[in-house]
Amino acid sequence: MRAVDFWKANGRFDTAALETAIMNVIRKRSDSPENEMLIDEDSSGCKVFVCAVKGEDGRDVLLRSYYNEQQADNYSTGFKIWEACRATSAATTFFDNFERTYRGKKQTFIDGDLQ
Repeated sequence: MRAVDFWKANGRFDTAALETAIMNVIRKRSDSPENEMLIDEDSSGCKVFVCAVKGEDGRDVLLRSYYNEQQADNYSTGFKIWEACRATSAATTFFDNFERTYRGKKQTFIDGDLQ
């Protein structure tokens, strides 16, 4: 069954349980973890980033919590913290791919190892 899960891109672990765990961590610092945005508007917080891979074309995406005036960033804006966590955890043999809709466009994030 593991081989079937691998080829069908089914995660071995419960994605809903992962999302709940992510929300519980964010909830410790926020009253509404589902709405907490990745980009820190006042830029006073710690600057962090995670890497993810777009399912549409296999390109790497850098999701960051800060603005970089020297490099355009079409992905970080509009990302919520929990979404960035899921996008970077989309390791196919462990968790399902992550899909979201932003500005009416579907975006999929996949395991970078399968490129």
